[in-house]
Amino acid sequence: MDKISQLPDELLLKVLLFLPTKVAASTSILSTRWEFLWILSRFINLNMPLHRAPVIESLRLNFSHGYTGSVTPEDVRQWVALAVTRFLRELSLDLTLEVNPTKLPSSLYTCKSLVILELKGSNLVDVHRTSCLPSLKTLILQGVLYADQKSLHKLLSSCPVLEDLFVEQDGCESEHFLEAVSVIVPSLQRLTLKLCRGYFFHRLVINTPSLKYFKIEDYTYEHTNGIDDDDYFFYSDDMPKLEEMEVDSTYLDIQNFVCLITHVKRLSLCLPDQAENALYREGIVLSQLRRLKLCSCTINWSKLLVRLLKDSPNLQELEIHLDGAHTNICEDPPVCWENELACVPDCLLSSLQTFKWTRIYGSQKEVDLVKYVLSNARCLKTATILFRSSDIFSDSLLLFVLGVSQDMDKISQLPDELLLKVLLFLPTKVAASTSILSKRWEFLWMWLPKLAYDDSMDEHNSLLDFITLNMPQHRAPVIESLRLSFSYGYKGSVTREDIRMWVAIAVTRFLHELSLDLTFEVNPTKLPSSLYTCKSLVILKLEEGILVDVPRTTCLPSLKTLLLHGVTYADQKSLHRLLSSCPVLDDLFVKHNGCESEQLKTFSVIVPSLQRLTLKICRGSFFKALVMNTPSLKYFKFTDYTCEHHDFSDTDFDFDFDYNGYSFYSDDMPKLEEMKVDSTYLDTENFVSLITYVKRLSLCIPDQAEKALYREGIVFSQLRRLKLCSCTINWSKLLVRLLKDSPNLQELEIHLDGAHTNICEDPPVCWENELACVPDCLLSSLQTFKWTRIYGSQKEVDLVKYVLSNARCLKTATILFRSSDSALEEDELEMVIQDLSLSSRDMDKISQLPDELLLKVLLFLPTKVAASTSILSKRWEFLWMWLPKLAYDDSMDEHNSLLDFITLNMPQHRAPVIESLRLSFSYGYKGSVTREDIRMWVAIAVTRFLHELSLDLTFEVNPTKLPSSLYTCKSLVILKLEEGILVDVPRTTCLPSLKTLLLHGVTYADQKSLHRLLSSCPVLDDLFVKHNGCESEQLKTFSVIVPSLQRLTLKICRGSFFKALVMNTPSLKYFKFTDYTCEHHDFSDTDFDFDFDYNGYSFYSDDMPKLEEMKVDSTYLDTENFVSLITYVKRLSLCIPDQAEKVTCFNPSVDLSLE
Repeated sequence: MDKISQLPDELLLKVLLFLPTKVAASTSILSTRWEFLWILSRFINLNMPLHRAPVIESLRLNFSHGYTGSVTPEDVRQWVALAVTRFLRELSLDLTLEVNPTKLPSSLYTCKSLVILELKGSNLVDVHRTSCLPSLKTLILQGVLYADQKSLHKLLSSCPVLEDLFVEQDGCESEHFLEAVSVIVPSLQRLTLKLCRGYFFHRLVINTPSLKYFKIEDYTYEHTNGIDDDDYFFYSDDMPKLEEMEVDSTYLDIQNFVCLITHVKRLSLCLPDQAENALYREGIVLSQLRRLKLCSCTINWSKLLVRLLKDSPNLQELEIHLDGAHTNICEDPPVCWENELACVPDCLLSSLQTFKWTRIYGSQKEVDLVKYVLSNARCLKTATILFRSSDIFSDSLLLFVLGVSQDMDKISQLPDELLLKVLLFLPTKVAASTSILSKRWEFLWMWLPKLAYDDSMDEHNSLLDFITLNMPQHRAPVIESLRLSFSYGYKGSVTREDIRMWVAIAVTRFLHELSLDLTFEVNPTKLPSSLYTCKSLVILKLEEGILVDVPRTTCLPSLKTLLLHGVTYADQKSLHRLLSSCPVLDDLFVKHNGCESEQLKTFSVIVPSLQRLTLKICRGSFFKALVMNTPSLKYFKFTDYTCEHHDFSDTDFDFDFDYNGYSFYSDDMPKLEEMKVDSTYLDTENFVSLITYVKRLSLCIPDQAEKALYREGIVFSQLRRLKLCSCTINWSKLLVRLLKDSPNLQELEIHLDGAHTNICEDPPVCWENELACVPDCLLSSLQTFKWTRIYGSQKEVDLVKYVLSNARCLKTATILFRSSDSALEEDELEMVIQDLSLSSRDMDKISQLPDELLLKVLLFLPTKVAASTSILSKRWEFLWMWLPKLAYDDSMDEHNSLLDFITLNMPQHRAPVIESLRLSFSYGYKGSVTREDIRMWVAIAVTRFLHELSLDLTFEVNPTKLPSSLYTCKSLVILKLEEGILVDVPRTTCLPSLKTLLLHGVTYADQKSLHRLLSSCPVLDDLFVKHNGCESEQLKTFSVIVPSLQRLTLKICRGSFFKALVMNTPSLKYFKFTDYTCEHHDFSDTDFDFDFDYNGYSFYSDDMPKLEEMKVDSTYLDTENFVSLITYVKRLSLCIPDQAEKVTCFNPSVDLSLE
């Protein structure tokens, strides 16, 4: 069944719209269903009258310079006339091929449905009196010809709703040239004019009261002889709605032009030198102007800038730029502005926010002007200065920065609030160092609300004096945060008494957050009692080296977050008193090192407001019980571990207490949603009540817990996600119980915690006898199944297959093996994966996807892996053989089986088009593939309309000759040949579609092989050649004669019979050239045909006018013939011999136009 053919016509037509019309038409041969579908152009003449679409939304015809086909002006007229009868909405004609202009049908000018009309090149605009285009909104006239002087006027007057107009007039055609351009369109909103002044052009008239955007550009046509081209008149009525204007004019009738500027909000100017003198009379104010962009290509641009600044009181953005096309008009333009400014313009004092100057030369006057703007622009937020090159950047910019900093320290004028926000991003030590900058900064840092000190700051034991001196004098009324960290190994001068004093001072400043890490202290530090009555404290973090000694009158009414990590408790009641003094505590983290705190035998968490609790408990070491009363708890993470620092075998406890046991008591937690448990001992009887409420549960519990985890009949109806660690022996039995009692489970993850891998190596899976029937969650709710670090034993595989076979709602399954330490060999692992793939339940969902989608998936896999899917099922058996891209290399040739595999499958490959074939066999390959096999495979691929071929046969000592059919393959677009290949090109070679060619170290059959190959590629764009002269003595002259070539990379081994490099590439844009010396042979006795230096070769090249970028790395260069190429480039990279510079510099006519 051809599924795509079942789609409705409307959808198929939308698909065909994304294809070029010719390609869309070719679908007519697919079937009778497709035969007439695209007719909605022997080719256009035959089909345009039969086209079935009731409305032609768009018709585009493009026949450019160089076209020599059979299309005539009569054909174009006929096609346009037919399209007009189909309610044409958009027409685009580019007829630059025609010497004689094409007159369009008169029906076009009365088309009521036409919305967009674009005419370029040899179109003759001959508009009759009855023209009417009531729907036309966009009109583009680029280089067209006009039948008479009134044609444009009649066309525009027939467009009552025209909004966007673009007109470009080329003055070179005088017989059809407009002496006057009149744009009288009341509805027009956007207007772009490009006018060639002179050549009979006298007048420009504009009447567009609705215009919002206006761009005008005029230029001089260089073929005028004896004609005054500097004179045309400009007339315009008022444009009250004009907001943006761009002007690039070498001549402008300023007197009539100035009225337009007064309304605009955004203005871009590039005007002649004399424009400033007559731009506008004194007293005119450009009150609406918000953005000004001025080109600095003329001599008096700075005077014009001064006038505009003085008369634009509300200017917000100023940009000075040097247009790339104007750089040669005025090299290093002088800046003359000093005498023009008697006072600072209002816009600098009150409104200018953005200043940008690009491509600045760096002269002193320019720098002075920059300094003037920066010094006086009080509201300036952004300034960007870009110099033309790095040569002038360093010195000029340094002078500029120093000059401005001497005039005014702008950052110091910012308000304290903003400066403090800046200092907050710096470390406290760096922020404090700003005090030496000036008196303005001396005490500013002391207003910082956040302070942080650690042992890395205590250079020369100076930290103690610094904090002791400044902490009492700190000026911030509120200290939001104080962080002190002194880790193991710290040997500075800070003592426990210092810590207590600093904390006490911070408490008096309404401290919000305190973080202490004092692991450097052997004896714990007792904190000041005032800390425990701090009403402003919100966050308290205490880590190591701290003694929690809580007084009876403790009260922390604002504390929401408390972290106690390895602290020591003064007595049994210290923790209880601390927690009971926090009425709004939300988040509690406690790590209890029982071996270091023998005082805490019972751990009690009784906090009604608590929502998040994380406990890490060291069991044993006098620890007897955990008591919890947290009715608001939503998240609970619990970890216990064994403390191994002491031997408690002789310890005499007050009651019978197992070292491995402790009691667990908890009141109900009805709001608990998520729980994570990692326990080597758990009081299961009292723990189970918590699980029944949770929605997300993560478990790693002891072996015996499964037996007493919960009594029969308990259902976990809220559980949605279960994560279970597989480190213990009976984990699978626990899994079965949880599956049976969790009817709404949606996500199941089995994992092996990295820290638990040694607890139970290769844990057995014992679950078969536990499941009398399939759990409800598998049948109705489980959507995600993940098992990570699976060993691969048969019982594990059976469990995975059971889940996959019965989980009816499963959407995602992820199985990750342990790889390196897996119990399986690689071949066995692959068989297991295939077995799991086949174990899906009654319906294989992925196999129900259409072939097109499955092939897209297979394209992401290596060809070998894609081919291995053939064993999955009959659905997959031949699917991979439709892949359009094939890649084989020596890594696939295990047991010399690759030859048989490709030889068997290549002839039977079912893809009608092979888009890509890649064959790579590198040095050291000792498989069974031979040169004859390569030739056969390439020949087969050529018959399948091959698009791309890539061959790397470095394994072959003798080069492989490719089949002759390759050199006549009309579909080949990319050809890459690397090493071990003999290029033997027949006389009848033709590669009409080849655009990319790579020849890397190949061997050539004779002197003309390369020339024949390149001459057979009429559209070649990109060529890369590495020529190993020592390996290919046949190629004495290297010729690259390719008119279409745009990118060329050459790596040439000079010497070894190599005599000359000849190039003729007029379209070349990018050229990279490298030569090197071949040292494999001694040519001292070689007799050449002419006097030839071993290290020299001749270089010949025709002109390359389009060359933009060139990279040269040459140890020898024929500089005389090479230098002409450099004069065109914009980007140049050179590494050339010493003598090259002399030859270049001796030629005074060389002019480099580098960017």
